[in-house]
Amino acid sequence: MLITKFPAGVACVLGASFFLLIFFAAITSSITLLEVPARYVESRFKIERNKTLWLVASLSYLVSMLCIGSDFCRITFKTFDFHDTYQKVVVGIAAPLSTFLFSLFIAQKWGVKNLFRECGGQQGPNKYFVRYIQISLNIISPLVTCFGFLYSLGQIFGIW
Repeated sequence: MLITKFPAGVACVLGASFFLLIFFAAITSSITLLEVPARYVESRFKIERNKTLWLVASLSYLVSMLCIGSDFCRITFKTFDFHDTYQKVVVGIAAPLSTFLFSLFIAQKWGVKNLFRECGGQQGPNKYFVRYIQISLNIISPLVTCFGFLYSLGQIFGIW
């Protein structure tokens, strides 16, 4: 049955409940995304939880307002675009660099055994799978992320 065949009251209730559920999904996702930096700031700088949450939420709000404001400025004044610059830095530099550093940390410092123990592997994993993970962490992941990082830098600075 198509939604156009519903009586007007039912369609309004379904539409409103759909957007209400989307709203709650967005709010709960936002809370989850703020939890990681809040925990880091709380443990690193020994700031109480309430102040930490306000600080992290305020900084996130300011950055998002800069992105929204830059879209307004780009449309009306043709000036500097904060949103595009922020996107280039995060997607082009921070994501590949953090992936590279994370794979090196696990491969060189933390170790594959700790990785499997953290993932809940109580019975020893297959030796071929362990070898595959070691090769992936030591060779494949650093190479791929380095090439991705270099490609992103080339895109940002217009080399290719």
